Amino acid sequence: MLKQRTELVTRPVLTRRLFWFLAPVVVALAVFLSLAVGARTVVVGFEFGAVADVLLGGTTEGELADTVSVRLPRTAVAILVGLGLAVCGAAMQGLTRNALADPGILGVNSGAAMAVVLGIYLFGLAGPWAYVAAAFTGAIGVAIVIYLVSEKSGDSPLTVVLVGTAITVGAASVISAIIVLSQETLSSFLLWQVGSLNRGDWEMVLILGAIALLGVLVLIVEARNLDNLTLGDESATSLGMNVALHRGVITLCVAVICSALVALAGPIGFVGLVVPHIARKFVGGSYLRIIPACCLLGPMLVLGTDVIGRVILPPAEVPIGVATAVVGAPVFIMLVRTGRKQVGV
Repeated sequence: MLKQRTELVTRPVLTRRLFWFLAPVVVALAVFLSLAVGARTVVVGFEFGAVADVLLGGTTEGELADTVSVRLPRTAVAILVGLGLAVCGAAMQGLTRNALADPGILGVNSGAAMAVVLGIYLFGLAGPWAYVAAAFTGAIGVAIVIYLVSEKSGDSPLTVVLVGTAITVGAASVISAIIVLSQETLSSFLLWQVGSLNRGDWEMVLILGAIALLGVLVLIVEARNLDNLTLGDESATSLGMNVALHRGVITLCVAVICSALVALAGPIGFVGLVVPHIARKFVGGSYLRIIPACCLLGPMLVLGTDVIGRVILPPAEVPIGVATAVVGAPVFIMLVRTGRKQVGV
């Protein structure tokens, strides 16, 4: 009996240690594959020192130049998107105490999409920076609305979900009305809607990436407060936590991160929903471990699905939004089935 109890205690610890050892290695491998593998060619044996030299201001020619100018920004965006959406998904699940919550529950994606459609239809927007400006404006507008409404309503998790749902439904109605009226708007919007990792240049990646990373750092600091919130508002208050303040900070950070990432890559689903569940399998239920684990698993998922999307139908590429849905949906179903079996449902 004592031996069985010891095994039950040590097994999760060993799993966590193995995860923290192997996950960075797998992420590094995914980065290498993202840089080396393409729909048309496979670059083998290129020098990472030369890549670093180019990043520091040097010059190069030929195949390596193509790798640096096209694949390196794409890899950086994949890392940012995976990291940011995964952490936001974990934060929303802790904030709402709902295991099915994800960043899209705030309505930020819908607000960004509506702003892009309105921009195309009313002002003829075209080009990466124009889409970024429209998407970021729409997403931030939604974030402000959610924050103000939830603050006046006592920062209830249910209020956040209901406001986000209302915004999503309203935005979907506006989008449907506009694309029915304008075929040109429909074509442009569909290209943005499927998500892409190679829309921006280094300037765009650095600006929006810095915004997203700043928000992620705040959420890492808030991890302990997320653990407190999962106990319930009364328990969190009894522990000395200002529930309204920290709930507002977490909500605003999630909205800002999603705004930056949706503006950069378009709406990409399933990352924020699936990754936190995978993280719990490896590191347990504490957000002090879940959020750092998401920082590794998120990039791993997005980089991996992007590589698969490049090579599965050469020379065409499967858009990242489609690839993550194709990979994420069955993975999530498997996780749900596994969880049901564990609790005997």
